[in-house]
Amino acid sequence: MARGDTLPKILKLQNERYGDKKVAMRKKHLGIWKEYTWKDVYENVKSVSLGLVSLGLMRGDNIAIIGDSDPQWYWAEYAAQAAGGTATGIYVDARSRELLHFIKDCDAKFAFVKGQEQVDNISEIKDQLPRLKKIFYWVGMGLQQYRDPLLMTYKELQDLGTICEKKHPGLFENNIRRGKEEEEAVICYTQGTAGALPKGIALSHKYLIKNCDLWFRYDPWSDTGILVSYVPPISALDQILGVAGVLIAAVEVGFPEEPDTFNNDIREMGPHYFYSGASFWEGLVSSIQVNMNKASYLKKALYDFFLPIGYEVADLHFLGKKPALIQRFAWVLANLLVFRPLRNNLGLSRIRSAYQGGAFLSPDCIRFLHAIGVNLKQTYALAESGLITMHRAGDMKAATVGPPVEEGTIRISENGEILFRSDQRPIGQYKHSDADNEVADVQGWIHTGDVGFLDKDGNLIILGSRNEILCSKKGNLVSPESIEAKLRFSPYIKHAMLIGGNERDFVSAIICISYENVGEWAKSHHITYATFLDLSQTTQAYDLVQEALVQVNKDLPGDTKIRTFLNLHKELDADDGELTRTGKLRRKFMEEHYKDMIDAIYKGKEEYLAETEVRYRDGRIGIVKKGIQIRSLGA
Repeated sequence: MARGDTLPKILKLQNERYGDKKVAMRKKHLGIWKEYTWKDVYENVKSVSLGLVSLGLMRGDNIAIIGDSDPQWYWAEYAAQAAGGTATGIYVDARSRELLHFIKDCDAKFAFVKGQEQVDNISEIKDQLPRLKKIFYWVGMGLQQYRDPLLMTYKELQDLGTICEKKHPGLFENNIRRGKEEEEAVICYTQGTAGALPKGIALSHKYLIKNCDLWFRYDPWSDTGILVSYVPPISALDQILGVAGVLIAAVEVGFPEEPDTFNNDIREMGPHYFYSGASFWEGLVSSIQVNMNKASYLKKALYDFFLPIGYEVADLHFLGKKPALIQRFAWVLANLLVFRPLRNNLGLSRIRSAYQGGAFLSPDCIRFLHAIGVNLKQTYALAESGLITMHRAGDMKAATVGPPVEEGTIRISENGEILFRSDQRPIGQYKHSDADNEVADVQGWIHTGDVGFLDKDGNLIILGSRNEILCSKKGNLVSPESIEAKLRFSPYIKHAMLIGGNERDFVSAIICISYENVGEWAKSHHITYATFLDLSQTTQAYDLVQEALVQVNKDLPGDTKIRTFLNLHKELDADDGELTRTGKLRRKFMEEHYKDMIDAIYKGKEEYLAETEVRYRDGRIGIVKKGIQIRSLGA
């Protein structure tokens, strides 16, 4: 693995080592895979970096990047860092009000965007961004007639860089040499799930490289491997693996043509490494369950017969035990007939290691994926702390996020909060240095804000956010996140929000059904509907959800069982403030926004009158009032 104390220095070393001999990135465009060698990547980064310098980028300046995960995103980030600058990633679907906060807060001097939608969103707020000097876009469709002097194509920027290189040969390499490990490399923003505005955490080159080294100590990557880049590298984990990791390990990065073509593109890529959040893995498991329910009789029979064998072998591996000879033979047969074709269809046939980090993932999902042969490992990492825990090969427990890294120490406070201490710390909160005291105490313990405990083997079990843990009237703790994750194991539930606590007599749930999966079920049972609202309120949809609730209730203590639920009349949407851009519930907002609905549940009403906007299949939009059923599960 290449050594260097900044990311651009590592890029330079990898170019010297591999040059045109090895592919570094490949991007699908119009159905054809375009390959970029390490030399191609290096030259693209150079032209972008020198183009920025020629337009006035100084050491310490920031850029913002808004778009899908594309090579141009990576080149822009490496380019800014090579010039001594910092990059800030913003989600491609962020709206103007969000963009204003991020771009203004990070003091971005330049913005890189994918295309017209992002250009239009920034144009609405550009008068409020006096520091913003230029907007560069790499997809020009729909922008040919725009005449805003702020706009410049990616290619035009690179042309400026080529001119700069001719005038100042060696400037790019000299800028790289000047870089220091303690300099800011990237600013990652928190999700703001509690309702507060997201705050930026400044991560240094040292932070990214040291955390990546730590990761590879436990799970090394080979330079013969391929990583698929599914989402833009915005979070700290994305930066550690997707930006720093691919440089250090020299793995090839594959980019799908569009998010909508991902399922087909990943099959063509055949990645060896893949990481994503809980929502991806939950969606994957749900799609498998639904597709197997409508498979042919023979396929369904083979799946139902061999899946218990997969579970049996997976559970033995979790316990650190070797399967007996007959079990190994049965699993080989199951893999040949069912699991390998299934993984191949998912594009995961060559996976060596897959990772999950971020939101809570149900142990049921982890067991299922291991049962079909997907080596999924849980990690626990925060921008404020770096890598905290990680599953190790041969030492996995599905209900845990693994033991702490050797370079760190975990302590559980008196109130159950997880505290962590190590030297792999970020620079701090960008422009809010005083706020660092809210995260780390004087002894250096980082207060994660999560509640959990260590099991007898030293593995960490996370119960959820400290601010979201509920306490029943009998004093039993209720972990909404863990119960909600178990509910989402049902293919018919996309989101769930638990409600309860001291001031309420029982626990209830607001459910958002999976429109796609419940819709497929409805079609197969000849149930007609016109809108999400219609489908969510059918008796059959309630029955599907109730079946999942009853199953989860079996493992819950008496007064923590879910007593009442309703199916929400609309899909949850980040644009409406109900979810973060990564799909996490914004619980505080939900409780305030749906206060009248929640009050109706606890007043013992059997129905709540909701008013909602509906979009019909022919494109018409209307406002309708509909009674939302509140169903009781009994005592």
